Amino acid sequence: MKKIIYLVFICCLVSSCRVVKGVLSPIILPIQSISETISEGINDYKPKKKDRYAAYQNKAYKEKVSRITLHVLDREMESQVVKIYNRDVNLIVPKNIVLKVIDYNIEMVDKESGYGLPIVFYSASNPCLEKSSWDKDKYKDKYFKKLFDDEYVYIESYTYDGKELENKIIKANDMKQICKNTENMEEK
Repeated sequence: MKKIIYLVFICCLVSSCRVVKGVLSPIILPIQSISETISEGINDYKPKKKDRYAAYQNKAYKEKVSRITLHVLDREMESQVVKIYNRDVNLIVPKNIVLKVIDYNIEMVDKESGYGLPIVFYSASNPCLEKSSWDKDKYKDKYFKKLFDDEYVYIESYTYDGKELENKIIKANDMKQICKNTENMEEK
């Protein structure tokens, strides 16, 4: 008799799984779609791809990026126009370089090889008026070029070869250290 009761109970339980699934689906489906959207976004963010600035971190591209950066150092400089904040910005960079705007930052890609260079132009609004001490230290040694109004761009490189190219670009664009005397300005 107990076996029959267990059998009936199990049959009821199995048939009720569909009911439970139907009741819980309005809760589970949105959570699944959100997690799928997040995972797709994570897969889209690939700074170590061949044509991005962090390609030097990818073991497969590291040596090639270093050689290309040294090759780019020997090139002549040319003026390029890139659109950022819906305005045209003029930057002087080596020849055969493509400027890509990603999230209001400008990455450099070698046109011949397709590899991203380890240098990025970052945009900043009022960099010297930041209140926190972290921001003051962040911008203290950076060279800026004024784009328009209170918008500036500064350059940052991530490798030794990139530092040499960074210095060449800083000189060509006549970039200046504008935040180095912020401490003196506050004391007055």
